[in-house]
Amino acid sequence: KHGSTDVHTLKTQPLALAGGSDGRAVIWDYDQKAVRAALDGHKGMVRAVTVVENPFDQVSPNYYEADKLKERKLSEPLSDIVYITAADDGIKFWKERADADSISAHEIQSIPSTEHTISSLDVHPLNSILLSSEINGNWTLHEIESAKTLYKSPVDENGISTAGFHPDGALIGTGGSKTAVVSFYDLRSGSKAATFEHSAESIININFAQNGYLVSATGAGSSVVKIWDLRKGDVFGEIDMSQHFTPAKKSSKSPKKAPSNPPLCASFDLYSRYLGIGCGNRLLVFKNKTWESIVESPPLFTAATHHISGVSWCPLSRGILVSSRNDRHLKYWGMSQDD
Repeated sequence: KHGSTDVHTLKTQPLALAGGSDGRAVIWDYDQKAVRAALDGHKGMVRAVTVVENPFDQVSPNYYEADKLKERKLSEPLSDIVYITAADDGIKFWKERADADSISAHEIQSIPSTEHTISSLDVHPLNSILLSSEINGNWTLHEIESAKTLYKSPVDENGISTAGFHPDGALIGTGGSKTAVVSFYDLRSGSKAATFEHSAESIININFAQNGYLVSATGAGSSVVKIWDLRKGDVFGEIDMSQHFTPAKKSSKSPKKAPSNPPLCASFDLYSRYLGIGCGNRLLVFKNKTWESIVESPPLFTAATHHISGVSWCPLSRGILVSSRNDRHLKYWGMSQDD
């Protein structure tokens, strides 16, 4: 009914989980362009979502070339998938079940709410541990099977707006909610291993390339996407998006105040070949290493206040899902085989 706060696309099915500001999350079938099931039960905005998939059913690099989508029995519940959502009332775990002639989702367990707002969720590559972060600066590890808390970190003075596991599972990356610092923690010891600094006011989004070599970051008040090489600890690239924004109109209430551009969001594709960037109401795709812009979408949201707040690749179809906190529609944008 309202905008999407967070979107996670599955690697093994043509499905996406989207959280809403109305307290509801939905499982969306982007192949059929229809809602598969709704996850109702949270009180307040769904702030973060993620999915636990079968670790032995991953996508091969040429998977999209095989016509296997038609072979899937999506009319049956996918019992090996766990959907996870977070709101101010805690974290909930969901599974699909058959309900008459349709598929529904039911809650299987939950983690009680904490004192501070949850800012992000992520699942360890081995699918056994859930990472949650809080805006004040804590990150916590939970056992997925039992929902028990395994470890809670000390407070990071930078705050945490977003957090995620490195693809090899040995590191955790966090983005500062109070400063523009990207921090990395050793999973075994919990100690801080390294930090990078962005020129922004705070960090909005970080994303690891799946080859494990690169990490990107976007920040509030900045038109630059910064990419670091984790092997060398150096800046690998900077993409200035200022020329790609549609000029914002001045507010009638504050005509002297210069309009600010909406924050950027960025995401590497599954094979670390491209970086997709949401810039205002347009989506651009850049080639890794050269950072050359190879594709630019037309405006995806018509309303001036509706800008892209989430970019998520769909590995089964070479498409990209974009979402907006101000628009209730998920936009699916496909790339051709030649792109």
